[in-house]
Amino acid sequence: MVRRMKGSIEAMSHKRPQDTMYALANGGYVEKSYVDAWTYLRHRHVHPTLKDLKKHDPVDYQNLLNHIHRVEVLLRQLTFYLIGYKGPFTDYGAENFPSKQYPLFGSDANKP
Repeated sequence: MVRRMKGSIEAMSHKRPQDTMYALANGGYVEKSYVDAWTYLRHRHVHPTLKDLKKHDPVDYQNLLNHIHRVEVLLRQLTFYLIGYKGPFTDYGAENFPSKQYPLFGSDANKP
């Protein structure tokens, strides 16, 4: 029991991945809605409900694909952050795949 409590207390002192990603979103390095999509997909996969196990209709599949595309862009934005990239990119998570600038506009990253 003591060992489990120590493990729980240690886990509380570590940042969760989504905490780090939300901090990056606040700085304008990743899209917050794409972090939300990652969280949704992760929870759905790790903690499925009976609803998640039912046969899906085409609308459900399209929503799932939309989340997957958002997470794909999130991973690219994280890569951009890690390598220090600044410039245009295609946002495959948004409708009509617009071109955007990285770091994201209106962010701390674009301030001198």
